[in-house]
Amino acid sequence: MSSNSILSATAHVVQEQILPLVPKVWKQQFQFGLQTLGLQAFTSANSNARTSGLPKGTAENKIRFVRVPTPKPRAPQGRAASSPA
Repeated sequence: MSSNSILSATAHVVQEQILPLVPKVWKQQFQFGLQTLGLQAFTSANSNARTSGLPKGTAENKIRFVRVPTPKPRAPQGRAASSPA
């Protein structure tokens, strides 16, 4: 399957199945995030945002609202100290 057909199929699934589930107030931001972060090669968030066609400052500000949750670092699991018998 070529990359163009994969992108076309992905866009169709998003339009038909996912976008109707996104709340109206988030639709524009969702589409922006998907276009800039999901449907093109990833360089950096700001760089990808600038390719959206929006003015540079607008795109860079808008990308700051697209947040990806990062896992919190876990504390190392140590062995419980045992007392000598």
